[in-house]
Amino acid sequence: MTHPGPPTDLTDVVVCTLVNPTPGRLDPEGARLELHLTHPGSDVAYIHSAELTLPTGTRTGSVTTTPDTLRITQTAPSGRHAPTPVVWALAHRGEGRFHLTPDAPLPLDTAATLVLTLDGLTPVPGPATAAITTHIDLGDSHAPLQRSTTCHQLSWTEDPWIRSFSADKPQYTKNDTVTLTWTGMPTPKTGAGKRPEYFLYYTLGTPAHPADGRAELLKSIDVIASGYMDNDGHGACVFTGIDRTTAFMLQASRTDSGVSFTQTASAVAVIDKPDLTVGRLACSGTVALMGQSQTLLARTPSTVPFHGNYRPTTDGMLHITMECRTKEEPVNLAITVDDTAGNKPLWTLDARARDPQAPENILVPLPAGTHIYVTVSSNDEFAAQVTWYPLGQGRLNSTTPA
Repeated sequence: MTHPGPPTDLTDVVVCTLVNPTPGRLDPEGARLELHLTHPGSDVAYIHSAELTLPTGTRTGSVTTTPDTLRITQTAPSGRHAPTPVVWALAHRGEGRFHLTPDAPLPLDTAATLVLTLDGLTPVPGPATAAITTHIDLGDSHAPLQRSTTCHQLSWTEDPWIRSFSADKPQYTKNDTVTLTWTGMPTPKTGAGKRPEYFLYYTLGTPAHPADGRAELLKSIDVIASGYMDNDGHGACVFTGIDRTTAFMLQASRTDSGVSFTQTASAVAVIDKPDLTVGRLACSGTVALMGQSQTLLARTPSTVPFHGNYRPTTDGMLHITMECRTKEEPVNLAITVDDTAGNKPLWTLDARARDPQAPENILVPLPAGTHIYVTVSSNDEFAAQVTWYPLGQGRLNSTTPA
């Protein structure tokens, strides 16, 4: 009895494509991923096993917090050698590595497509980009001969609870009027649940040196109870007499099944020639509050996602400019800021550039010592620039592992 020989060309005999059935969204309920295996070669390829490496755990970017409960199913390929669906075994080998094995070597005919569906995922809420690796063992009907490897970048986001949170001008004169606007979730219809709670925070000096006797570091406004947000989700708040550069943060929070979820967005009103409150200051010359800027990503067209992990040595501001090439493929930004210990998220921010004629500009205030994770990505060519402006001479030190 003779057996088919190995494929004559294994260089690209199987192409692996990881598909999120709902592009741009990995829903915590019913989340699943599809692994599409296509065969452009001229001989039959026999698949002996596959291996997936997925981000697991409780951090933003994880596709599952329960790796041992995932399930795998198969859709049979078409073609001359299209088999009946076989049973696949799925084993978690630790550290996000999953081994997929059919109950018999599975022939994949030329021009055929095999779909493996991985469901039961429990993604961590929040915008994220995950690196996912697939390995396919190929060969004849008896033993694997060569392994095909593919690496994917998968991005997703929740439906945003906060959109277009910004101040009405990029810069103000002292004692000017600052108008903040945003779009949130509308009030759901009767019986459709509740919309998130929205709170607006803004700085009012420091505890050690309160500005003009105002002792609160962070002042909170309930924007719904105070009438700053209507039932359609449109919000606005006006501040008068702002005499110093002021940071604002809008927070949306909701609790589902005992688990709290939070989304935040920030804006800064930069005051030209502001009042300053300082402690001990001695100067016999020029005082410069803003240090040397640090370019983290140059504005060069690219298709490669930008990932950066940083820790600032002083307070400062992160400025991001993003520009997409087409309206169909926006540029996505995700920022997570953890506390100084690096294990408790303080807030997250996600934004998009959707119009090639209108680049998105974002200014984010960042405190010293926190851990910052930045991702800029798109499914098409994009241009982006990320710049750090320190208050003082601090730098944004990279903490990305070598």
